[in-house]
Amino acid sequence: MKVVAALSLVSTGAALSTPPGSVLKPMLHRHKPIVVVTGTGGLTPLGDSVAQTWQDMRAGRSGISRISRFDTEQPFVCPVKVAGEVNADFSSITRNAASAKNFGNTALLATLAADEAMLQAGLLEVDEQGQPLVIDPEGAGCPESLLTRDLDLSRAGTFVGTCMAETEAIAQAALQLERTGKMPTRTNILSLGNMPNWAVNSRYQFQGEGVAPSGACATSLHAIGMGKKAIELGELDIALVGGADYSVTPYNVNSFVAAKALQTGFEDAPEKACQPWNKGRGGFVIADGAGVMVIERLGHALARGVPPENILAVVEGYGSSSDGYHPTKPRRDGRGNSLAQIKALEDAGIEPKDIGFIYAHATGTPLGDCIELRGLTKTWREFGQDLTKATPIYAPKSALGHTLGAAGGIASIGAICSLRDQVVPQTLNFESFDEQGMPFKDLNLATDGPQTLDNVQYGMVNALGFGGTNAAVIFGKYGHSH
Repeated sequence: MKVVAALSLVSTGAALSTPPGSVLKPMLHRHKPIVVVTGTGGLTPLGDSVAQTWQDMRAGRSGISRISRFDTEQPFVCPVKVAGEVNADFSSITRNAASAKNFGNTALLATLAADEAMLQAGLLEVDEQGQPLVIDPEGAGCPESLLTRDLDLSRAGTFVGTCMAETEAIAQAALQLERTGKMPTRTNILSLGNMPNWAVNSRYQFQGEGVAPSGACATSLHAIGMGKKAIELGELDIALVGGADYSVTPYNVNSFVAAKALQTGFEDAPEKACQPWNKGRGGFVIADGAGVMVIERLGHALARGVPPENILAVVEGYGSSSDGYHPTKPRRDGRGNSLAQIKALEDAGIEPKDIGFIYAHATGTPLGDCIELRGLTKTWREFGQDLTKATPIYAPKSALGHTLGAAGGIASIGAICSLRDQVVPQTLNFESFDEQGMPFKDLNLATDGPQTLDNVQYGMVNALGFGGTNAAVIFGKYGHSH
């Protein structure tokens, strides 16, 4: 339930402390605009749409397979043979947009996801073949009137980030420079981390705030939070938020191999490779993906004609923090991640006991999985509560692999689907706890099959990233308290 505070606390002028779970921040939360989700778009190893991905997640299917995009034996042997590949059809973008010549594969993934989200939000028309009709800033002949609703484009923003961007293009350009003394023409453009964000805002000519957050594997959650804040501050009416990464490339795979971060083996059973929380976990499974959503001020959505039943969720709370500790290892006590969760709860104006389920970061690394659970239990205890088996904790990467900068966006879309359908999918590939590293047998890690929820109103999505960055976002069902 929402936390209620006495107004007299603000008017007394007395010095106030605001420990976790205090009444002050939740009280102020009531005066902020409501930010809602009206469209979602996603591409994952399970499918090229949100509907297909969610259907397969619920069915307990895995999107992990043997790497087919490049030869793992030549010109050298790569010890990692499995990954989560997205083999999407980019023709709907490349055939209509002259500007697409400047899009790398990550930008193309982001744009496909954004198209799906915009279509669901009622902001794009389609042609006779069902393909989006969009604006092309370089004059491919798509008129501005093809937007199905008039928007104030100066108040429409984009926050679409990436973790690895186009590192493969840069690596190949360096090889060409060494061989020929010449660099490919567009290497400089492709090397910029904000190119996926530019690809999205140029496609729809959004002219409000356009920032590409760089938060490693927490990028998408930071993007959602930044968009939420910009709308709450009155700077924007609507925003596209999320992230994308075309991750399964020779450079990316081998760079993470060098960092000893990836799971090896499982060539004969790729679907078993990603093992969050399992005793046998040995690292994450790298994957492609994109997760983008349309968020907007509730009043704006209703004014442009969005039916209340088409409002997918409310972005209730966002929190972020830094470990201030190590470039790749989280703080062992879980405090850094816990601080982000506490801030998200305070922003939402709710308590941990109100959270009905958690989409965890849970990549399958020996250290990170344990620390994340430690952080979650710490958060609940900061509010004088216990995290128990009543709250399912789901690991979406067990089915999808780790989509890096897209992971938080994809998990957020999954959480919205869980709120709608009142079900949490099964965490795959769990057999037994590591007794020393994972002393959390009293938690519900959703390992025994899909779990039906009972009128759950709030779900939390959690993320950690290299560089000690942490983020948490809380989504709520629309209509419960609005």
